[in-house]
Parts: sequence; C-alpha cells; structure tokens
Amino acid sequence: MFKTWLEKVEDKHLMDFCQCFLKMEKSYDMELESCFIDRIIQCIRNIGMNKVPMLKSLISVIVKTRKPSSVRLLSIMVERMFLVMETLRSVTTFDENTGPVLANLLNKAEVCDLLSDVGEGQDRCHFQLSSDAKALLDQVSVLFCFVGCCVLLGDLPCSILESILKHGEQFIKVLCICDSSFTKCLPKVLEVRKQELEQLEEQKKQ
Repeated sequence: MFKTWLEKVEDKHLMDFCQCFLKMEKSYDMELESCFIDRIIQCIRNIGMNKVPMLKSLISVIVKTRKPSSVRLLSIMVERMFLVMETLRSVTTFDENTGPVLANLLNKAEVCDLLSDVGEGQDRCHFQLSSDAKALLDQVSVLFCFVGCCVLLGDLPCSILESILKHGEQFIKVLCICDSSFTKCLPKVLEVRKQELEQLEEQKKQ
C-alpha cells in the first residue's frame, strides 16, 4: 500500500518528503525506509532536465546527514547530474561533443554546488560514493583542468571559448573547485582571451 501511494506522489513533494526524512534522527521502520529510498532513487534517475534544479536544495541536506541511505542518494544524484559525460570519447582532447558537454555543465548552477558539497563531505569522511559516481567526478575534474590549461595557453576552439566566456563566473567556480591553483590567474586570463576573441571577430568583418 505504501509503495503504491508513493508512486502517485509528485516529484516536488517527494523531494520535500526526502528532506524531512533525512533530517530525522531515527529510523523507525527499515522496510518502509528502503521502499521510500528506492522511490526517491527512481525519481532522481527519471527526472527531466528541466527539473534538475529541484535537486539543488536536497544536495546540501544529503551531505550533512550520516544516514547510510544518503550515500546511495548522493551517488545516484552525481550519476544523474553528470550523465552527459558519457557522450565524450576523451576528457583530454577536443571533439564535436566537448562544447555541448561543457555548455550543459556550465548552464547548471547546481553543478557547482554539488561538486563543492561532495568535496567537503568526502574531506570530512562522512561518506564514500559509489565507484561509478567517483569515476564521473574524476572525469569532470580532468575535463575542466584540461580546458583550464588550454585557456591559459590560448589553445582551444573559438566555439568552446565563446561558451566559457558566456558562463565565465560559473567556469571559474567549477575549475577552482577542481583545482584551486587556477584561482588567482584565471579571471585575468579569461579577460585577455575575451579581448583576443573580439579582435578576431573584428578582423573577420574587415
């Protein structure tokens, strides 16, 4: 009966229920808890891209709880959020999918929050993500560091540079989470690359 009722609950309300559950200090029925978590995982896996921002408030709650179920939820959330990484043939070379993948990640404010919260949670040894989730996070980190180095060298396609400049603040935040060594130099370098791109556009018009 409980499972049937859960299937009818709208996604938004389900996320609200999940936050309340995670904040509870005690669990009273393991079978009901398992059924509930399975339904949440199903919801996260099937959630449409337009509803991904709905997960944002749930992320910060998950990383602060020590419930065993929170590890499952966070792993699934990472897998769902970075599913687009699977379209890349390589994270250290540019191909036709690199631009769309970067644009997809930079267009989501919750990506930065997820990377930051997951990093802090793992540093505090609160949880260990699934191997699939860890692999995706590693790929995201390598991709952004690779692109960051290419920005510094000025060696990247104009279309990708345009996407980075369009979401400059988000790019800086994500890259500095992946590698803090970029913190001081990147804003100035991006400004230089912007000027170079504008000059190139002017030359094309002449």
